[in-house]
Amino acid sequence: MDDFDPVRAPLPTATVADALKRSRVVLSGMVLATEVTELDNGPLVEVSVSDGTATVVATFFGRRTVAGLAPGSMVTLAGVLGTRSGRPALVNPWYWLAGTQGGAHDA
Repeated sequence: MDDFDPVRAPLPTATVADALKRSRVVLSGMVLATEVTELDNGPLVEVSVSDGTATVVATFFGRRTVAGLAPGSMVTLAGVLGTRSGRPALVNPWYWLAGTQGGAHDA
């Protein structure tokens, strides 16, 4: 996953509904919600992102906030798709915010 352009988001490889588990994916959509949870071993942020076909949860361990990821923002996520609590999930994915010049963020 390290071969991404740090400035330009890659094109989505699938919709959330059609993305294959345990494969490297690039997914784009709108942030629906963010939730911070305190665990025994540290915090985590869960960001729910929908592309209109389904919702994926981007989970960022060891963080209480994720810059720019707020409800209503558009984002592209990249990582290996798995599941968390029965839902499609990406753990510490790369992300690009739509309409910004900041480039990729490697969580």
